[in-house]
Amino acid sequence: MIKIAIKYIFIYSLMIISFMLFFCVVGCYIFVFDWGGNVICSAVNGVILISLVGASIAIYCLAEKIRLVF
Repeated sequence: MIKIAIKYIFIYSLMIISFMLFFCVVGCYIFVFDWGGNVICSAVNGVILISLVGASIAIYCLAEKIRLVF
């Protein structure tokens, strides 16, 4: 019983981490970052934005796959 509870806590903590990462990254780049600066700086930050959003989606997919297995 405790093993099942630990698995569910792990799965849902991964989902919460995924959502927090996604909304923090998107919110930072929408509300804080100034896109009107240097083109190279904007391109680097665009790559970072895409990679972090991809990482949050990958974490969510991993949590969903683990949830479906158990």
